[in-house]
Amino acid sequence: MIRRTVRTATGPEQWILISQVEHARLAGELAESWGRQGVAALEPRSELLNAIFHHDDGWADWERSPGLDPKTGRPLQFTEMPLVESLAIWEDSITSASHFGPLAGYVVSGHFCELLRRFSSRWKGDEAMTSMAQDFLDSQAQRQAEWSAEWAQRPATSEPDATLANALRFLQLFDSLSLWLCCSETPEPEAFESPGGTKIAVRLSGPGQVAVDPWPFQPESLQLSAVGRSLPASRYDTPPAFATAPVQPATLNWRLLPA
Repeated sequence: MIRRTVRTATGPEQWILISQVEHARLAGELAESWGRQGVAALEPRSELLNAIFHHDDGWADWERSPGLDPKTGRPLQFTEMPLVESLAIWEDSITSASHFGPLAGYVVSGHFCELLRRFSSRWKGDEAMTSMAQDFLDSQAQRQAEWSAEWAQRPATSEPDATLANALRFLQLFDSLSLWLCCSETPEPEAFESPGGTKIAVRLSGPGQVAVDPWPFQPESLQLSAVGRSLPASRYDTPPAFATAPVQPATLNWRLLPA
């Protein structure tokens, strides 16, 4: 879950909570619109789109009753999860994605393994967590090898290893772009490297407007939204207190335009 702080001129702070499933849907919409001349093609399109749209499906059950930080009373967001819970959710996401085919299973597994390595400072100093993390990486390495072998047997599949690596980079790109949109009201300008080496720079150019340079999408502009729920930014000491908080639907809207 993403917990986005919203500050208003007239009222108290609010949190907009956006599910990981909704974030993944937004990533999928970005991927679906990708493909202007001059950028790497999104291939193999169908299975890769399924992987991107559904790479966080394992969060659905947890997000129906999200955990609370016992120190702050805040609903936990995805960067604050206990490792044991993250690994279980990621495992469910990988298994769900694998139903779309070996490439989908491989890239979603690779995505979460990379996240685990990237944030290893959270677990490397703890023997129990290090053991859990290594068991996850070892089991996923075995599954990735099986999916890679299955993918290589597909008819007319040339350079299967390069295709899988490229597909993983696409998932990481659209995951990062979606998080950039969802996580903050005023995100810092950032550049994301796409497969093929093109750097895609994004920045806010006005309320709800995002300038993109170079423009990599098929339409001349792109209208996107993410649906969440808004509630007071307060301390919630128990799950019932959080469950009964006054909640309003909230929709974030963006218009992406060439810079």
